[in-house]
Amino acid sequence: QALHAYTRGSAQVTGWDHKKGRLMRGMLADLAILGDDPTRVEPGRIGSIEVLATVLGGDFAFDGIGVAIQSAAPHK
Repeated sequence: QALHAYTRGSAQVTGWDHKKGRLMRGMLADLAILGDDPTRVEPGRIGSIEVLATVLGGDFAFDGIGVAIQSAAPHK
């Protein structure tokens, strides 16, 4: 419920649910790649989950694991 409130819920409240709040083609998205699943860890551990990479406005703002380099490689 908390993840929904911060994603789809906040997009609905601000009137941007047609462009934000979900990871889908054509939607605006900032995202974080985490080292663990926040829905599967103890609530007290959520704040200590390692951030591996962040994407803001479609560009990598932080890339601690080389994802940007891997995603820039040509697809076979």
